[in-house]
Amino acid sequence: MRLTTKSEYGILCLLYLARNQNHGETNEPVSLAKISSQEGIQKDYVEKLMLALQRAEVVKAVRGLKGGFVLAKAPQEIRIFDVITALEGKTFEAFCDSNAREKNPCLHAACDCDLRVLWDRLKVAVDQVLNGVTLKDLLDGKLGNHRCA
Repeated sequence: MRLTTKSEYGILCLLYLARNQNHGETNEPVSLAKISSQEGIQKDYVEKLMLALQRAEVVKAVRGLKGGFVLAKAPQEIRIFDVITALEGKTFEAFCDSNAREKNPCLHAACDCDLRVLWDRLKVAVDQVLNGVTLKDLLDGKLGNHRCA
């Protein structure tokens, strides 16, 4: 499992949109500039993330003078698995599966490799956890609280 800033920042942007909706605001679109400044992420990067999330139908773009982005679904309907796959393509990739294998072929890439069985089981477990967590779960602190030091 290799998650990049795409996943982390994408989820932070979605949490910001969800908090905006949760505070009784009228679900007005939030501009890229506002998300960028509030989350401390470069505007160009936020735009790239939002476009990928829009293609995955996680957010909707609203055009116009007061345009921006809104969640396409309620926070309880947005699974973290869907967010990560929209941004990363996969939730878990073993060396056996990666493009790096073309340059350095795995000597044990056969389907019956003992190590491959472990990676497959780990992918199933990771996907199961990510499918069981929604944006609302994160908003509500259902996974516990952790504060950066």
